[in-house]
Amino acid sequence: ILLIIGGFTCGLAFGVGVDWFLAAVMGVAIVLLFVVNFYLVVTWADPLDQTSSVWQTILVVTALSLAQGAILCLPLDVANNANSLNCSNRYDDENDALSGDCGNLDMALFWEVVILMIFVYVVMLLPMAIFQYEAWDEVEVKGKRTDNCKAFWSALYWEMGVLFVTGLTLALMYIFLGTAEVPVAAHKMDVYHSFTDDTLSSPVWDFQKVVEVNILNATGMLEFTGAELSAAEAAKETCLNCATLEDDTVEVKTSFPVYVAALTGFVGWFIFVVFAGIGLASCPGDLIRKYMDRPVILSVADLTKVQKQLQQRTNELLKMGHELKKGREDANKAANKSWLDKRSRRQEDRRNVNQLKQMTYLLESDFESWHASKGEKKDYNFLYPYVCLVLGVLAALLTLLWVVHLALYVLPDPPLHPFLNEYFLQFDTWFPLFGVLSVALFAGYLLVCVIFGIFKVGVRLMCMTLHPMRYGKTLMNAFMFNTMWILLCAIPVVQFCTEAFDSYARYTTIGAILGVQVKYLKFFRYFFENNVFVYCLLGIFVLTTIVLGWKPKDEPSSSKKLKAALVAQKRGGK
Repeated sequence: ILLIIGGFTCGLAFGVGVDWFLAAVMGVAIVLLFVVNFYLVVTWADPLDQTSSVWQTILVVTALSLAQGAILCLPLDVANNANSLNCSNRYDDENDALSGDCGNLDMALFWEVVILMIFVYVVMLLPMAIFQYEAWDEVEVKGKRTDNCKAFWSALYWEMGVLFVTGLTLALMYIFLGTAEVPVAAHKMDVYHSFTDDTLSSPVWDFQKVVEVNILNATGMLEFTGAELSAAEAAKETCLNCATLEDDTVEVKTSFPVYVAALTGFVGWFIFVVFAGIGLASCPGDLIRKYMDRPVILSVADLTKVQKQLQQRTNELLKMGHELKKGREDANKAANKSWLDKRSRRQEDRRNVNQLKQMTYLLESDFESWHASKGEKKDYNFLYPYVCLVLGVLAALLTLLWVVHLALYVLPDPPLHPFLNEYFLQFDTWFPLFGVLSVALFAGYLLVCVIFGIFKVGVRLMCMTLHPMRYGKTLMNAFMFNTMWILLCAIPVVQFCTEAFDSYARYTTIGAILGVQVKYLKFFRYFFENNVFVYCLLGIFVLTTIVLGWKPKDEPSSSKKLKAALVAQKRGGK
């Protein structure tokens, strides 16, 4: 590992001219991400999952590392530019050379590579892997068995449909909506006919020089120079009203990678708003509840009572599972059913299966708690509830700071107070690394909230299939499914933090990409300029907080209602 980090650092420092410190930090971060994610996937995976393969494991590890790396790229962008306009343009004005105060990392190219990799993973690799996993059957279904070859061709068939729809949508939108309408303040002045003073016999401008600027590749603020005033002091007094200020727009045709980022991020915003809004409210409570509901040693009588309850719930789930299986067999035998009837039955069947999965998941959790209460669970760590308590308090503080920052800085126009921006900026005066780490903490917490939101929706709402991730019992399809949502939310998290911390990240390259070109794209601009997603995020957060305050604990679905639904489904299939 040390050789890899050393080789990576020397390659960037000598080959590209990147700052030694930034190169070393990047090397350490990349290696740590791969090692931690590999350990997470291997230790949490179910050893009995025969469907998983090596390439799917590598795919999940690299996808998780890519999502986390995209979040860490924002503080890397801040550190690379060193809060200097010259770093954003990568040249020093005095000697026209690379500035020694900058990281000298080409962040524009870096971001394009990261964004395109996210797009490839979300649209091609992860869906293909999920389709192949779901198409492979361990047991015979209808007298047939699907092997790896048949599963591959089935997955390829569905993946072709995904690529066709995605490619057609992307191409049409880029052709007709791929232009950014950037608002500007236009100063207009007639330099030859604006003066009546006889003392000014010459035009105001001694000379004018037009500076050509490639706005597509520009990063940071642009400095327009080359024109000087004659009789400057007199002109200031005379030309007070000779210029007019008008609001105007400049149309900029975005590059294809930028539009890929815009479309991927726009789709991800809908996922991010729902899951992050729920996660901001549920993450602190779920962690603190793990401490409150920690296992305690029970008496023999209490253990026997809980055991009987678990046995009763297990028997009910087994009976309902057999009824659900029998109902599917009867539905397959039924004929002369219309397309609408079949579609309605599939939706009802999916809802019943989700309820059964939720009840099974909570039963397994209660069984593990009962097993730990007996004192026989060898792999149980008694420090785990206390660690969850500390993390829960930290999560509650981060949620509160995020909500206050949105209320004081993001939503008001003009902002009422810089709040977290001021906190980050004060580190620049004595230790800038703390500011960079703080940005990474707040951005990473949003991604954690997305994960908690996914689990909460799966447990509370039956409209979405539950894909639980449990230590030593996680199936590969759960890894791939949750990883795809996490990766899809990476770009919205970066864009959200760029807008929220724009005072601190004012010279970043990603700020010019997402905060200017993407923000003002046709069609997309109405969502971003009016803060539609931010208001929805806060609304879902408030609604989730009210619901969790009324019903804080996750409870299994009613077995009576599921039995009634199965009986009604059985009658409808006849």
